[in-house]
Amino acid sequence: MIDEKRFVLIHVSEIYLKSTYVKSHLQKVLLSRITDKLNRFGVSYKVHGWNHNACLVSGKFSEESLEMIALTFGVSYVTPVILTETNFASIRSVMQEIRSNWAGDEPESYRITAHKDKRLSLSHYSIEYEASYYFEDWQVNLKNPKLNIDIDLKTDRTAISYRRIEGAGGLPYGTQGKVIVLASKGIDSPVAAYLLAKRGCEVILLHFGEDPLDSLQQELETYAGRSVKLITLPHTPLLKLYQENFSVKYQCIFCKLSMLTLAGYIAGQLHAKAVVTGDNLGQVASQTLDNLSLLEQTTRIPIFRPLIGLDKQEIVDFSRKIGFFPFFQNEKCVFVPIQPATTMKQDIFSRWLEEIGFEIIIQDYIQKYWKDLPKL
Repeated sequence: MIDEKRFVLIHVSEIYLKSTYVKSHLQKVLLSRITDKLNRFGVSYKVHGWNHNACLVSGKFSEESLEMIALTFGVSYVTPVILTETNFASIRSVMQEIRSNWAGDEPESYRITAHKDKRLSLSHYSIEYEASYYFEDWQVNLKNPKLNIDIDLKTDRTAISYRRIEGAGGLPYGTQGKVIVLASKGIDSPVAAYLLAKRGCEVILLHFGEDPLDSLQQELETYAGRSVKLITLPHTPLLKLYQENFSVKYQCIFCKLSMLTLAGYIAGQLHAKAVVTGDNLGQVASQTLDNLSLLEQTTRIPIFRPLIGLDKQEIVDFSRKIGFFPFFQNEKCVFVPIQPATTMKQDIFSRWLEEIGFEIIIQDYIQKYWKDLPKL
């Protein structure tokens, strides 16, 4: 017999569509990320394995631990379930328990949906009818119910759920290779970091500034299920040097070029495959199409710009949704000129690079600052 017991089904979507080998690998990594979280917080659990697009886990789960599981890259959604025997009596018993949970506080409407193994002689219509016995005084709504009770019938057991906790989605963190993310205390770059991490990339945060981005690092680790590297380097020395050596209106172009160049160097040292920025087309002087094209021609590593076509409000709204907006600090850069150049001809740009000895400046910077950092 099957004891009526509470379990959790961890659902995936995109992973399930992969080839057998890739799917198996991604499932193992995802389960490793989740169990690392559970172990770290001392949650008792037992993994019962994968069945189609979900992994069955039992344990003593609090509301906080269920949210923690759901907010893991790769998880589509989480459903707490009750397992019972596949017969009318057992199913009705669970329905009675569910009904009692809403004593005096009924939802506005409900729906019962049954799915069954083809080998079962039971009709899913008859199961839905029997299961509704304790809900006759409730309003049925088949299109948009406030409460959706799902009954999944198999030959050896029946799983009943009535809650769904939305997950982070995407692919398990670290399964798609490393990228360097130019991260700041603004709104855009943290969102860009999140999006690449959600696609399974291991992100290495590279921040040019005086203060580290500990809050962003910790929040990304919540979704990733493992540690996220953060590199903090000074940027003021370079900006002052550029200010002294060329027309101030080109300051933003050379500022961005130095960050991309250094990020490319660090990517080579840490075996990362791309540099990620929070560029949003036309937002600031260095992000006009002309300047983006100019900078692209001078870099030797792919540059990913996941926010390039979004409206600013869309980025702000998404930042709020994922909980990153509180990290935003609207600190005005004192080096931004009053009228920054929105375009620069390639020949002028190349001449400036040669005249100020750009490559020597970058090499000197690397020798002074990068070499002193502890090994990552």
